[in-house]
Amino acid sequence: MKELMQRLKKIWKKANPLWKKINLLWKKFHKTRIYSLVMVLFFIAVCVGIGSAAAYIHHESDPTETAVQYFRAFMQQDYDTVMKLADIPDGGYLDRKQLISILEEQKKEWNGTQYEILDPKREDGRSVVIFRYTDEATGKKTDFKVYLNRFFHGLIPDYKISFDDNLVKDYQVTIPKDAALVINDTKIENQDDLAATNQDGSKTYTFSAVLRGTYQVGAETTYGIGEKKAEVTKDGVRTDLSNTAYAAREEYFKVIEEKTNGMLQQYYTLVRKKKLSGKELRGFFSKEMSGELKGLIKKSVNLVFRDGDNKEYEVTTMDLSDQKIKATYNKEKNCFEVQCSYHLKYECATKTSLLSSYSESYKGNYQTTLSMEMTPSLENMEITGMSIKNKKK
Repeated sequence: MKELMQRLKKIWKKANPLWKKINLLWKKFHKTRIYSLVMVLFFIAVCVGIGSAAAYIHHESDPTETAVQYFRAFMQQDYDTVMKLADIPDGGYLDRKQLISILEEQKKEWNGTQYEILDPKREDGRSVVIFRYTDEATGKKTDFKVYLNRFFHGLIPDYKISFDDNLVKDYQVTIPKDAALVINDTKIENQDDLAATNQDGSKTYTFSAVLRGTYQVGAETTYGIGEKKAEVTKDGVRTDLSNTAYAAREEYFKVIEEKTNGMLQQYYTLVRKKKLSGKELRGFFSKEMSGELKGLIKKSVNLVFRDGDNKEYEVTTMDLSDQKIKATYNKEKNCFEVQCSYHLKYECATKTSLLSSYSESYKGNYQTTLSMEMTPSLENMEITGMSIKNKKK
């Protein structure tokens, strides 16, 4: 410690004369005109800086620029820009389709192309910029108000377009486990902080605010999507999708439709021929269905032909019309449950012989419901269960 103090004293002795010289020079400079000029210039620079900063802050504090940008996007239907300018509340969701619907209704009330922009003002805790259109013929004035919410970043404010008048609060949606939330055909992603997991594994999303209106809300899985129409017109609306049936997704439904149509064609070809088995038909079914399939064809043969498999009658016409297919995914069974309804009409007649030109005939008319279970596979979808019900018309 003593050594350190001795070194410091030595350094001070060497530096002290230099410091005295600098101090003497500064006192002489302080009395010169140059010093006075430097101080005046410094004062002017400070004043200019303060004035520029004040002007900049005043300019940035004006919401008109943001309002004009929004109004132009609104008139030009540039909804991408509108979405960027919109204020989305924390924990809220602003649906694009719903917003466009609201804006299109507003646009119906605005016919002006020439307008004046009034000075911004504060109203109900928000900034408002008014675009005023005056009808030259009648003198009638029409105001279009753009409301803006203000946010501060230090001294400088930032503005976002406010849709507070169109918001409802506290909207909840419950979806099953392993499902994704879909609102108006848009999958809600990166919003896990808004979801709470329930005891049964389902999830409940809570949105602090959404736009008022009608929504198509869905829970989407790999194989299907369950949907409901939700009227979100007040605070605290709840939508529960935890027990909703899953309609087959489009790519799976196309395969189901193709398989069903192909199977029916082969099935009734065998029925017409009174055959109980065929390689082409078996290709649509799992191996476990082969025995059951023969029994189903046998029942259809007995329905169509009065004499069963007797060769006396044959089908002269057969038509399947008004076909409707509905397919849902059963998570517990891991299969698609398919229901196909159609109108079955046919006519049978006996063959004419050389000895007699007389032919006996009859007609059949049934409303048929075909119920099937299919494996959830795009590449190799099979029918694993099937039943047929025929109701005479």
